[in-house]
Amino acid sequence: MTSPRRTIPLILCLALFLGTALLVDRLFRQGERTLAGYLPLGSFALGPGGLSRRVSAPFDPLDVAARARGASRSGEPDLPFGQDFPIAQRAGEQRNPALAYDGLRDRYLVAWEEQEGDGDIYGQLVAAGGQLVGEAFPISTAPGDQGDVVVAYNSRAGEYLVAWEDRRGGDWDIYLQRVSGDGELLGENVPLIVRVGDQLDPDMVYNPPRDEYLLVWKNDVELDEEGQPIISDRQIYARRVSAGGQGGGESFVVSSGSGNHAHPAVAYNSRDDEYLVVWQRGDIWIYGRRVPSDGEPLGQFIIFLQSWPYPAPVPAVAYNSGQNEYLVVWESEAEESIYGQRISSDGERLLDEPLEIAAAVGTPSRPRVSYHRPEGGAEGYLVAWSDGRHSSADRDIYGQFVSNMGKPLNEQGTPAPCGPCANFSISSADPDQRFPALAYNSFRREVLVAWQQAATGGADIYGQRYR
Repeated sequence: MTSPRRTIPLILCLALFLGTALLVDRLFRQGERTLAGYLPLGSFALGPGGLSRRVSAPFDPLDVAARARGASRSGEPDLPFGQDFPIAQRAGEQRNPALAYDGLRDRYLVAWEEQEGDGDIYGQLVAAGGQLVGEAFPISTAPGDQGDVVVAYNSRAGEYLVAWEDRRGGDWDIYLQRVSGDGELLGENVPLIVRVGDQLDPDMVYNPPRDEYLLVWKNDVELDEEGQPIISDRQIYARRVSAGGQGGGESFVVSSGSGNHAHPAVAYNSRDDEYLVVWQRGDIWIYGRRVPSDGEPLGQFIIFLQSWPYPAPVPAVAYNSGQNEYLVVWESEAEESIYGQRISSDGERLLDEPLEIAAAVGTPSRPRVSYHRPEGGAEGYLVAWSDGRHSSADRDIYGQFVSNMGKPLNEQGTPAPCGPCANFSISSADPDQRFPALAYNSFRREVLVAWQQAATGGADIYGQRYR
């Protein structure tokens, strides 16, 4: 017969084991590849691929407990879902936000263009519950304009890489800056892509197995030593970037053919260890091209053909690891609508006709898309855009859920008869709201939506937790 003195410790050990197992299961189900955020610095982490050693944040039981009860480390309660909150309210204008999620600390870095005199790049850490962490901080305040910022998160180092257009040298170039998970600048601004002519429209994604990034951009023109153009058309370029923010190889051309190639977007395929780059070509096309992680592009393909004479739409793309496919979304100016297309990992269109996500009422524009798997729901996507259905001068942020099969879902996650009839308002506060940006929180299974909101004398950055 087991004595009470032995039974109690056994029960406590069993409870601890079961609690740990539940935490492991929840993290794996929510897309975390390791438990690095809960292990001592430099320890081994258990993931679907087995044990691996990686740098991580120190184990902090207070942080784990705070997540469990829906509060920040400071004890502040999480902001409710659906409540707008200010991220940046400063002198001048804050515009065009970008953000990325830090799964180790359960927070985000939101970056934006700061317009007071010359354009600068600023950032703000935001806890998963919507609380601001510290103060806004400068990322680049160099002479000349800086703008069109993008952010990627390095899950192995627990830090961010920020990229932007920079005009300190006269032409537009691409600069980088590493930012720690605590908002400290790591080193100086790095002039990564500096050439004659302009380098514009950067986008960037992190590759965890290779511990590097892929940066894509539009190259305006390239000149020979005598100043003569050797590429007369604008092309899409890419370059592998090391975890330290340095070039990991030579730049290479992704696009091909004549015409103006612009507005690239990139997503990483974790199952095949490759990328999908999509962009606008000429006046009427959206093109795509698979890029293996070694940087040798495969054949390009047409995703969408716009009706002449309307300008080609600007695409966005997200990857779905469960289905091993992508969703590409764009604005169709011909029909004044938002459309989407499923793209297989082999680059095939999976829908006979593009999915209509938003209809002509309100001239929806500038869509963005994120993978999303709500608590208790199936995986799919959240699409957000700027919408003027109530007033063309007072635009709002609207959204639409899309299933992994490319079907529209209503706000409760159940099938909808059509996309436009299931649109929902994310933020309709006065005044005007534009330029949404999205980041998926795999721990909480929610999305942080950030946008530019008009304010007296300028513009601010606002956000909202959305599930």
